[in-house]
Amino acid sequence: MSLSLASFGNIILIFSSVLFCLSAIFALTGLSQIRFEKVSRALTLSGAIAGTVSILVLAMLLLTHDYRVQYVSHNADRTMDTLFLITAVWGGQQGSLLFWAVIQSWFAVAASYFTIKKLNHLARPVIALMSLFTLFFTLLVFTNSNPFTLSGHDLINGSGMNPLLRNPYMVFHPPTLFIGFAGFSVPAAFALGWLLKGNKDDRWLYSIRPFILFAFAFLTIGNVLGMVWAYEELGWGGFWGWDPVENASLIPWITGAALVHSSMAQTRANVLKTWNIFLIAATFILVIFGTFLTRSNIIQSVHAFSGATTAPYFLGFIAALVAGFIAVSIIKRDLLKSETEIEFFTKEWFFESTNWLFTAAAVFVWTATMWPLFHSIFNDQQLSVPPEFFNTWMIPIGITLLFFLALCTVIPWKNRKEQKSMISKTFAGGVILTIIIVTGFIYNSDTLVIMPTFSKYASLFSVAVLSFLAFTLLLSIRKSLISKNRVKLGGQIVHLGILIMFIGFTGGGFKSENRQSLAPGDFFMAGEYKVTFMGLRSDVNYKREAIYGDLIYSNSEGESKIVSPARFFYHSMPNQPTSEVAIEGGLFKDLFFILGETDLDTGHGVIEVIINPLIFFIWLGAIVMITGILIAAYKDGFLITALNFEESSFFTKKINIVSIVFSIILVTAGYLFAAAPGLIGGLIIVLLFLMFYIIYKQIRINNF
Repeated sequence: MSLSLASFGNIILIFSSVLFCLSAIFALTGLSQIRFEKVSRALTLSGAIAGTVSILVLAMLLLTHDYRVQYVSHNADRTMDTLFLITAVWGGQQGSLLFWAVIQSWFAVAASYFTIKKLNHLARPVIALMSLFTLFFTLLVFTNSNPFTLSGHDLINGSGMNPLLRNPYMVFHPPTLFIGFAGFSVPAAFALGWLLKGNKDDRWLYSIRPFILFAFAFLTIGNVLGMVWAYEELGWGGFWGWDPVENASLIPWITGAALVHSSMAQTRANVLKTWNIFLIAATFILVIFGTFLTRSNIIQSVHAFSGATTAPYFLGFIAALVAGFIAVSIIKRDLLKSETEIEFFTKEWFFESTNWLFTAAAVFVWTATMWPLFHSIFNDQQLSVPPEFFNTWMIPIGITLLFFLALCTVIPWKNRKEQKSMISKTFAGGVILTIIIVTGFIYNSDTLVIMPTFSKYASLFSVAVLSFLAFTLLLSIRKSLISKNRVKLGGQIVHLGILIMFIGFTGGGFKSENRQSLAPGDFFMAGEYKVTFMGLRSDVNYKREAIYGDLIYSNSEGESKIVSPARFFYHSMPNQPTSEVAIEGGLFKDLFFILGETDLDTGHGVIEVIINPLIFFIWLGAIVMITGILIAAYKDGFLITALNFEESSFFTKKINIVSIVFSIILVTAGYLFAAAPGLIGGLIIVLLFLMFYIIYKQIRINNF
């Protein structure tokens, strides 16, 4: 039964690829027949359902511990909880690529049905391109990265998922990233479709802005969840180590942020058309490049997939995208000419300046990330770029960007006289407030006296700029509240969130670390805190062996508390211990306790205490920023009302009756075959029925 289930997963994956291939063919060849558009949409929807069935089949194989399937034996074991078995669907190399393919397929569905109500003249090229994008992923999964491949061995147990991934944040971190990645394929398809059609109507960018905001929101959430995971799981006291794979998701986020701003300038002032095409292309290409980097074996990273052989295919995809965008942009260059000249020191000028700064940041991170590879090609010795190098350059670039973004929000559109007046008032008020705050900061900061010269001036500069930004943002938020401009208010809240995050980043300049090797009863001072080592204790269960280091820490006021950082050794992977840190969080600082090397015979242990000031503001700023994105996106019913599924004609009374019947089957299966596998099995049946019904309905309507 299990072997046939794996074979069924392969068959349904092939079926999904065929449906998307047919969808692209119908969209490309239906030059004058509207019904071909409808068929293409139905095929796209059917292909997405088929892909969803394949991912559910993989979940079934993991939940039933079918270790004859190679992917299951490498990513699951019998000690893993149901939640982490489901997480294993996207926790491994092959499963994550299949998961991405399925998300990509649903974005193809969303884009195709979006064109019913809006931008119908772009329907065929968009459906064709989105189908081809999805086809690339499904074929790559089937031919090169197949999670349904059999191992040839009937194993009793598997090796299990990497212990570092057995964390609640990893349940959501990869899916949100993949949603963001796949989401940026939609503006890429519309941009290429608009250029290919040669239509001078610029409304397409305004119409697809919800897709851009949706993708950017999920990419932001994914990156933030990755930061939280790194902070709690990797055990080094930081949240962003400028690891190559971390940077691979940051670089498209930077260009995506530029696109969010630059697209607004085109829709409001009809400028920056070339910039927007460039940023759309760059963001999607960088998404694919990041995937290539993660699966290429050319970089060393805790996040990378080892043994992947998909790199040449992603390079080919990147080459095709680059060539396609360049060729079409050159041929249709007349479409990209702006009708309005950008004057110096206007709102449009500030928008263009932020584009240059965003691009500079992306180019810098990309170059510094790839520099060790370039160096190793021409030199025998290995080179690494330390995090301090990134921080030295990115912090001033980021603060300068914030400065320009703040002015973009407060300066009005078009009215040149009003723009000059607002700039003057903003500068005058902002400078006065900044001088007051910086002066107070200097006279009340004991830490500033003992800081190195560079850090001292960097902190003062950060405080000055952040004070000025706070003033300008409060001015613009007040104006938006009065005018009840929800979209503008959302953008300003995003900027406020980034400002709050930068307050947290500034706290890194005041970070302190203390590491000691202690015997039971020893103590040491970490800042104002006295940390006493009480000793080691061990604990063993069916999953892992744990070693805890019990500590008592007390502050200058005599208040004390017990914490117990630990190291876990999972039975399935005993050579990959995880550091289970103890974090005592507060509004203005976190106390971060780490247990290092231990000796159970002598009771000695290495204890590290890190004091992280203002970390809370990073997480608070991220929440505010994401909230602002959603507020800005929530316009005209957001995105879902623009998707017209009525045309597919399968939401009928018959389908409702059949859905009830199959729901009963689903519940019965769950009762008979254990909850999780049974529910998934019932869901597979329902989805298969819907898929075949859609195909049957189109054949009958169109008399094929």
